[in-house]
Amino acid sequence: MGITQSIPFEEQIPNTPPTEMEENQPDVPLVNAQIKHVVLYCIDKMTLHVSNGFLHFLIDCAIEAHLEAYTMVEGQKKILETKELPAQMQQEVSIPNISNILALTIDITKSVNANIPLTEYILIDSISVTILLTSEVPKISSQQFHIGDVTYNSFDVFGVDSDDVTGTDNLCVICTTDPREILLLPCRHITMCAGCYEEVKERTHQCPICRTPITAAINFSRKSVTPKDDATEIEIVDTK
Repeated sequence: MGITQSIPFEEQIPNTPPTEMEENQPDVPLVNAQIKHVVLYCIDKMTLHVSNGFLHFLIDCAIEAHLEAYTMVEGQKKILETKELPAQMQQEVSIPNISNILALTIDITKSVNANIPLTEYILIDSISVTILLTSEVPKISSQQFHIGDVTYNSFDVFGVDSDDVTGTDNLCVICTTDPREILLLPCRHITMCAGCYEEVKERTHQCPICRTPITAAINFSRKSVTPKDDATEIEIVDTK
């Protein structure tokens, strides 16, 4: 099951006449940036488990990361573990000394040594995950995405069943042949393939599940395709 957060933002372009601009302004390189990573880091919640006083899980890191795990004791942060993680998918992480701890928080931020090319634009640069240890199986109670000084809470996407073994439940509800790859906003249903979405957009402008008017859609195709030079891996489509 994917986790997605829609992020409203707009660029403010100063309305300044050319005669009022300062002279000898430094040259700013203009690059064609791609939205290469929407979320840099993701903890696989299905792999959370406790063994011999350690919390274990798998994590995906798009670029190098700094991990800090801690718990709060009488209002003070108690560090449990710090790690430097390489850019690697499905790498195993273990957090020690979790006995008698009810909850812990894991902050994952971009490593100071991370090298991000100018052609890659990062929407979400760090996450904070709170994990409850009060039951037999650890559970993520909250997850926050950070963009500079702004924080967004995550929400689950409706329509992708992570327990489906055959994959049939993850097919487009309209054509029933192609995988679901369009997240509809604001209802958050993911029910259609890209082809069927184009037809729905032209005809009804409504979610086929709840009939909520579609204001925007996110295309995050899970197919193995080679993007064009000017294409983005995640396309945000405004239907207005």
